[in-house]
Amino acid sequence: MIRLTRYATLATQHLAELTKPLADEWTGYQAKWTAVRGAQLTQKGSASSANEASATARAALEVQLQTNVLTAALHHIGQPERAAAFFNQLLRQRKCRVFR
Repeated sequence: MIRLTRYATLATQHLAELTKPLADEWTGYQAKWTAVRGAQLTQKGSASSANEASATARAALEVQLQTNVLTAALHHIGQPERAAAFFNQLLRQRKCRVFR
């Protein structure tokens, strides 16, 4: 941005040697860059607030999941086979693969 501002300023200062269309072109570049950069910063801010909302929701979901697991365990103490009625056992039943 600093160079772009500098080029636009120099083009305006040396208008007689460089002609008005060139000075206008550099000023246009500066204005476009400012607009594009502003839009980028706005988008980053939107993504940041979405990430914060997602993190907040995730925390609540983690607490609820842990509550569900512990409640099921409390009601079926000493009966680990009952876990299959509440939770998907696919991951536990898979054989480990060795990657080389």
